[in-house]
Amino acid sequence: MSEEIEEFGAFLRDRGFEFDGPPLMDGRYHRVPIVGDKGGAKSGAYCGFLDGVPNGLAKNWRTGEEWRWISQVPRRRLTEEERRQWAAANETKKRAKAQELAAAQRAAAKKAAAIFHYADPTAADGHPYLVRKGVRNHGLRKSTVGDLLMPLRNADDKIESLQIIRENGSKQFWRAGRIEGNSFRIGDWFFPGVILVAEGYATGASLHEATGLPVAVAGSSANLRACAEALRAQHPGAELYVAADNDFRRERNVGLEKATAAAAIASGRTLVPRPEWLGESGTDWNDVHHEHGLEQMRELLANAGLPLALRAEQVISTPKMKL
Repeated sequence: MSEEIEEFGAFLRDRGFEFDGPPLMDGRYHRVPIVGDKGGAKSGAYCGFLDGVPNGLAKNWRTGEEWRWISQVPRRRLTEEERRQWAAANETKKRAKAQELAAAQRAAAKKAAAIFHYADPTAADGHPYLVRKGVRNHGLRKSTVGDLLMPLRNADDKIESLQIIRENGSKQFWRAGRIEGNSFRIGDWFFPGVILVAEGYATGASLHEATGLPVAVAGSSANLRACAEALRAQHPGAELYVAADNDFRRERNVGLEKATAAAAIASGRTLVPRPEWLGESGTDWNDVHHEHGLEQMRELLANAGLPLALRAEQVISTPKMKL
């Protein structure tokens, strides 16, 4: 194994990536677990290159953190011509990768839409995950193996990907499907005056059931910012509130960081559940729902800054899902 591969492996492991043996440096993205992943999740993605100056990219999809690595192993200094050739080759590869990724995402979107279309639209009602979370089904469907399917749609309401939610609560995005900026939408989106953005389905469902307001579910904290940006572009006149997961018990409060950044980029505000509202182990507004019920949750949302004086104008029923 070359020194560069060992160096890249150490770089990844220092950031929580878990894998056996050396990293693959073949110019392709590889998904691996990250410390703290549960239920078979693979939140880590990396891509390494050995040609030219060895380099690589890495991303933690759970937190949204991204890193760029460039080998520090001593090498012969490249001439100006070699630098130009390397830059040109690298640009050609980037374009080819972008085209390959776009093609894979189109194929994934087509398959995801077909899977959701043929899934049972009523069988998800009463799913153990929904029962445990104490929320209703607002357009999810159930797969043939019993998992919940949450479609992520783009601005044109086309399905780009799916999030698979298992009975034990573990979640996984549809392989190769485009996530960034897409969301699952609950409620009536006809000229919304107030929009709520949530990280996960259960939180989004609790928010909608407590307020009647339309909710966009990003599916992960890493997608909150792009989701909020997309919503702001689509609904420039709406008031936008990002419901934070409050990970105050952890060394780093990722949920609050991501929600705050999302609200800032979209000229919105955050709705942060206070620690005293969350019980012994809670972190989000669904936990507030469990602790206090919907009526009191509504009051606490008002305390957190949500203008519920607008609620009478915003109360809606969940529309039928588009196929």
